[in-house]
Amino acid sequence: MPKEPSPVNLTNDIITIADALHSAFNKSASFSYFLKKVFNIGLAENFSSHRNKAIMYYYASMYSDLGGEVVECDDFNAVALVCSPGSHIDFSETKDTRFNKIWYEDYDETLESFIGETPFYYICLVGRNFNQEKKKGSVTKIFKHYMKMADLRKCPIVLEAISDDSRQIYEHYGFKTLHSFKYGENEVNERGELDSKGEGFTAYLMIYYSGDLEEYKNSGITDDQLIKIDPKTYEPIVEVSVVASLPKTQNLTIVSTSVDNTTVPATVLDDAVPLRTGIAVNKEK
Repeated sequence: MPKEPSPVNLTNDIITIADALHSAFNKSASFSYFLKKVFNIGLAENFSSHRNKAIMYYYASMYSDLGGEVVECDDFNAVALVCSPGSHIDFSETKDTRFNKIWYEDYDETLESFIGETPFYYICLVGRNFNQEKKKGSVTKIFKHYMKMADLRKCPIVLEAISDDSRQIYEHYGFKTLHSFKYGENEVNERGELDSKGEGFTAYLMIYYSGDLEEYKNSGITDDQLIKIDPKTYEPIVEVSVVASLPKTQNLTIVSTSVDNTTVPATVLDDAVPLRTGIAVNKEK
């Protein structure tokens, strides 16, 4: 019986992605605070809806340009920005050293304490498009897609919840809260308003992994050792190296095949020129 194809699509329609992300996050006080810090905008400075949308456009463009996954589901009813293992996108430090310590230095140290330097998926942003009528399960489909990809590749997914409501939703999907931390204390209140005695916000470092996380941390696995999976069919991708011989023979010779990271050598023609290609194979057939 054929498997269901992925409901998630990669897209280059940055404008529609940005509009959807803006609709999902423009009323979030905690996310607006985060954006102001990352883009060095003063907390007392006017932060219009237009500038918020422009930043969403920048975010989506950056992920598209730098190898991230810009995806949509159900005709952009839900959208996401995701980094796959080996394609993580780093942000520059801000002018606020306290913010840098919380979100960069302490965060990285905490994450490493749980997974070491092993590969992982990172979900930066995922949200429903409030410019459209809600289609049931569109956000869930994105989570289920990446959870399936992570299960097949045997690696975790990392994300942060920036509210208690979102934390509960992610826990419902199967994510576990491994660490919580405060930010914005003595700067803003829970509504994002300036307050020198404000409690700020709480964020949660969350991970989804179907195996033993400590065992994974100690495995020492690297990005190139993860099995490759076709994100549309969920089938393993078999990397095949072939060579085209010199014109006098007009033949092809298989150099090696790799299935599940096991390479089997084959005879190589003299003066052969290697060509690499990826092939999706259903191993159940």
